[in-house]
Amino acid sequence: MANPDKILYLATQAGKCLLESGAETYRVEDTICRICMSLKMEHAESICLPTGIYVTATLDGKSYTNISRISNRSTNLNKVDQINQLSRDADQLNEKQFEDKLNEILNDSPYTTIKDLFFAGLSAFGFTLLFEGIPTDAVIAFLIGILVRWIEKSLSKQEMNNFFTVAISSAVLTLLTLVLAEIHFVASTETVIIGTIMLLVPGLAITNAVRDSIAGDLISGLARAAEALLVAVSVALGNGAGMMIWMWMGGIIG
Repeated sequence: MANPDKILYLATQAGKCLLESGAETYRVEDTICRICMSLKMEHAESICLPTGIYVTATLDGKSYTNISRISNRSTNLNKVDQINQLSRDADQLNEKQFEDKLNEILNDSPYTTIKDLFFAGLSAFGFTLLFEGIPTDAVIAFLIGILVRWIEKSLSKQEMNNFFTVAISSAVLTLLTLVLAEIHFVASTETVIIGTIMLLVPGLAITNAVRDSIAGDLISGLARAAEALLVAVSVALGNGAGMMIWMWMGGIIG
């Protein structure tokens, strides 16, 4: 016999993982309802916001509700894909099988710290070349990109607010680039800073804000746009702070 409270809990946890991994609002709502219906609920409705999930479903004429708070948001498109596929296979699974597969996805850590740092550096390397930087500058951007991602991860473990995490990372990469330019390790400070700072730009949040707004999810769209704007402001503040510190130390920008 179906356990409605357990079904709603599992569906909400799947939706929570999607939201925390960078999924669009419509995808989260569709996935939650699909899971509930596949696991034998009679009817399901869900409302998802960047900060919370509200799910109601019915079984045998009784309504059941589950609410979950969203506090962390990052990017993990691998988990989005896995849960999206699991929701489509849910009608072939019972509650226990679905729970086991969901827990495997939730506990999965596909990217080691070394891989995460390496590909952060590789992204900075690629963006620097894309902005017409020379290869030696791209190599410097690679190393700074690794440092920036390490700072982000370290501050996140300390549960520091994302606004300050991004601002500190932006300030460090700007100051370090200016120092390296002073000792002639960097030919174009602008190219290296821009190439590395792309690691901090909230590209997915901006994309989802536009997508949600077009789909009619105006509250989610505005909330994501505000989040992206705050991150952009923190990037700019950190960049400006790094330059001010450099000038206070007697350095010249130009």
